[in-house]
Amino acid sequence: NKNITSRTIVMGHFTAVNSNDNLSLNTRALNEALKLYYSSNFFDLNYLLNSKEIWQNLQIVPTVSDYEAQAKGDLAISLSSDPIHLNHKTNHFITDQIYKTIKEKKWVN
Repeated sequence: NKNITSRTIVMGHFTAVNSNDNLSLNTRALNEALKLYYSSNFFDLNYLLNSKEIWQNLQIVPTVSDYEAQAKGDLAISLSSDPIHLNHKTNHFITDQIYKTIKEKKWVN
């Protein structure tokens, strides 16, 4: 519904560690649709989790499995606490990025 308030962040989705190909493709398609529909209010979590920069930002040395997961669009194991949840360090980074987005929009001081 486009009648969301102007101060709403619509979060994108990510797929779990070792998700099946169908789920990964469907998640990417859903995120693209949300991005088109909500544009500047869309926070592309999956893009952020699959960026090369996240490793430097979190000061984590990625494994080959991490790179393979990113190439597929899945959550990398080094960013997770289990197959479906982000670890504390990644959660903290994502929270900071959401806050940065909100500040850039001047929704908070």
